[in-house]
Amino acid sequence: MGEWYHAEIFSNGSIKSISKNTLTGGDTPDSKTSGIGSFQDSNHDYYLLDGDRDGHPNLFDVFPSDSTEWEDTDLDGYGDNRDACETQSGTSTIDREGCPDADGDGVSNQNDAFILDSTQQYDSDIDGYGDNQSGNQPDSCTNEAGGSYRDRFGCKDTDLDGQSDLNDFLEFEPTQWNDTDGDGFGDNLYGFQGDSCIFDAGSSFANKFGCPDQDLDGWSDDEDDLPSNPTQWIDRDGDGYGENTSIGAIDSDAFPSDGTQWNDTDGDGHGDNPFGTEGDWFPNDPTRWQDSDRDGVADEDDAFPNEKSQTMDTDGDGYGDDANGSNPDAFPNDSEEWSDTDGDGIGNNADAFPFDPSQQTDSDGDGFGDNERGSGADKFPSDSTQWADIDGDGYGDNA
Repeated sequence: MGEWYHAEIFSNGSIKSISKNTLTGGDTPDSKTSGIGSFQDSNHDYYLLDGDRDGHPNLFDVFPSDSTEWEDTDLDGYGDNRDACETQSGTSTIDREGCPDADGDGVSNQNDAFILDSTQQYDSDIDGYGDNQSGNQPDSCTNEAGGSYRDRFGCKDTDLDGQSDLNDFLEFEPTQWNDTDGDGFGDNLYGFQGDSCIFDAGSSFANKFGCPDQDLDGWSDDEDDLPSNPTQWIDRDGDGYGENTSIGAIDSDAFPSDGTQWNDTDGDGHGDNPFGTEGDWFPNDPTRWQDSDRDGVADEDDAFPNEKSQTMDTDGDGYGDDANGSNPDAFPNDSEEWSDTDGDGIGNNADAFPFDPSQQTDSDGDGFGDNERGSGADKFPSDSTQWADIDGDGYGDNA
């Protein structure tokens, strides 16, 4: 049973004063009224119960069963004696009781590094990431301040790219942090030397970074026209020869825009491939290149550039010297003759009888040959009116 206090009452029923008093023999509380902590004795005196014996009657004690508390100024349920913020209502319980706790995690706002995040309370290294490993964005390096957030939270990040130094393959380059294929080029395509093939290791660097480059010329295989030639990479005309003509380059194309030509051994401007565009049929002779009739003699030296069976015309009469060729010159050193139809050794132009090998001349022009042993011989070669003398009397038959 608690202690009782005597209360003086004004006529209006309000309490005038309270004093501690020990009840006498007949002064016992009525069982029906003792529950409210007050009663009136037979002398009509009022008494107030102090159940927890803290010196504050129950009627005025906010905590009638707690002898250590009796007032709650801010009405937050925590007595003023233990309430760290007795004039501010609060629900904090962990660091101190009765103070404002916006996120309801038990830690007062004053000591909560994350007042709006109930999963985090403390930040030992003051880097903005909480110590609670099961909370939001937990700090993986609680004893070392850091700004990393990509691979882990709160660890040292020298280049400020979000990747912790421990996992940043380029810790001093802020535009790169990861290298999936391990080829030395970062996954961020738009960063420093961004890898165009993040899942396929490569060493290309000329046209794009980090793609396979089997000939190690810097050009990725997918854009290298000659992927097996380390000195070539561009071949616009697709003839298998590259456009790099620098010293040491192999298979250089002397005609980069012509797929039918690539070499020019004699440097005359005509490609060595005779069947290509303006092909050089004499690739080792800088003064010759064309051979229209393919007879092995350059057009400049060929009297018949379009006739393969003839090349020379010594006498310049338009007929070739080769007796086995087309339109051969039977008299290659005589510009006045070229044909000898009857094969009698006299050219048709000089042979009065080009189709009669037994006759060549007709001195009197009567149509009968002068050769008395030839066919239709003229008995009178100097007389154009006579030619036959059947009876052999020396007189022409026309007499």
